[in-house]
Amino acid sequence: MTTPAGKLFSIHEALALVQREAELACVGRNIEMVPLERSLGRVLAEPIVAEMPMPPFDCSTRDGFCGRASEFNSGQPMRVAQTLQAGQQVAGRVEQGECWQIMTGAELPPGADCVAMVEDVEKLAGGAIRLGNDRRIQPGNNFVPRGSSAAAGTVLVPAGSRVRAQEIALVAAMGVASPSVFTEPRVAVFSTGNELVAIDANPTATEIHDSNSYALSALVEQAGAHAARLPVVADTKDALRAAFCSTEDFGAIVLSGGVSAGEFDLVEETLSEFGAEVLFPGVRMQPGKPAVLARRPRRSGGWQWVFALPGNPVSAMVTFQLFARPLIRALGGEMPVPLVFAYAPLRSDWRGASGLTRFLPGRLSAQGVEVLPWRGSADTFAFSRANCCVVIPETASEVVAGSSVQIWQWS
Repeated sequence: MTTPAGKLFSIHEALALVQREAELACVGRNIEMVPLERSLGRVLAEPIVAEMPMPPFDCSTRDGFCGRASEFNSGQPMRVAQTLQAGQQVAGRVEQGECWQIMTGAELPPGADCVAMVEDVEKLAGGAIRLGNDRRIQPGNNFVPRGSSAAAGTVLVPAGSRVRAQEIALVAAMGVASPSVFTEPRVAVFSTGNELVAIDANPTATEIHDSNSYALSALVEQAGAHAARLPVVADTKDALRAAFCSTEDFGAIVLSGGVSAGEFDLVEETLSEFGAEVLFPGVRMQPGKPAVLARRPRRSGGWQWVFALPGNPVSAMVTFQLFARPLIRALGGEMPVPLVFAYAPLRSDWRGASGLTRFLPGRLSAQGVEVLPWRGSADTFAFSRANCCVVIPETASEVVAGSSVQIWQWS
């Protein structure tokens, strides 16, 4: 199936469509409970709520001495009445003329309104202390008031959040041993092409090793899904039909190759036999112009999303990150957010043809961003040295050095 050039989507149209589909995909996911230590990278199905104030008591943030700021600032000696360790129950209150030694993490006792750090006090004969001559202290210094981080009932981590180490700390602090998370989506990954052979095979002079299925499987795993990498699929309708039949139960398919306009580019035509709906048939971009997003109905209900990406490795990886990654993350329950671009000054002039949005390998530094030399969408070596893409709008044929350009950091 060939598509007239006029029907290609702009990059903005394609991204907006992906955003809408992602919002649809993240609804109605299955839920399971997993041990907290295995929840890293998963998406919370239920919010984590503060069952108590955070912190639950006035908490010292320093090792030192707690008392009244007015008495510390008077310069008079203060008797050290007690010592408080973290976790120790407070008994009594700080009386006038005295202070208590206190450790980081301990509860501030009644009667104290500040903590003087160890290094800011002088120790006197008889075990008394006083604030150093050049030191002053204010009420509220060096302790965190009860509930100042979060009041009881506060949603600490909303449902739909992907769990990082920061979230694990909050979940553990609330005593949740097995949070509820959305099940990981299963994604089938395969490459198409008669020229491709397995990586442990010896290619002939006209064959190459399949690298896309490995790179795309890695990107699927990074997106929070389980990748099932399949053998290379030949450029025939029978082989493609068999591949689509065997992957019907997966939440998504990511494939590369077979989506250009050549005689043996049969992916779209074969997909149509399975009732698939093409959502966009290509994008006005480089690399990645032939990228196709489709969805087909599943016998079990709902949709299966199919990402038919170009065969050149850089094209496949760039279009995966732009279009497949947000949808796959949504299949795992994560609430979709629009793609974020930053800006940086271009370090040297760029010239090229207009008409396509360019995603060029870039190197961002404190001095700005430079476009790295590259030899097209098969040049994985150039992209391995990049730390961002420089995004040139489709209307531009020239950008002068010093101009602010969009950058996209996707790795």
